[in-house]
Amino acid sequence: MIKILFSTFNTILRSRYHNEFPISSKNPLTNNAIVGEVEFYSYKAGDSHAAYFGSDFNYANQKAFRDKFISLTNEKSLCNIGLREE
Repeated sequence: MIKILFSTFNTILRSRYHNEFPISSKNPLTNNAIVGEVEFYSYKAGDSHAAYFGSDFNYANQKAFRDKFISLTNEKSLCNIGLREE
C-alpha cells in the first residue's frame, strides 16, 4: 500500500498531499482514484480488535510518524522506493 500512496523524487517524499509535486493514487483492485485518507491500524495475532495507528496524511507530513511506522513494520519493500535505509 505504501508503494501506491507514496513515491520519491530527488529525495522528496511525494504523496497526494504534496503542495508542489502531488501524485494520484488508484486502488489496485478497482482502478478507481483513492479519495480521502487511507487509515492504518495495528493488529496483534489473537486480539479481537485493531487499534487506529494513523493515516497516509500523517505519514506524508510527520517524519516522527514515518519513523515509528517503519520501525513497527517489517516492510522491506519500503527500501525500494527510497523511504528507508538498510
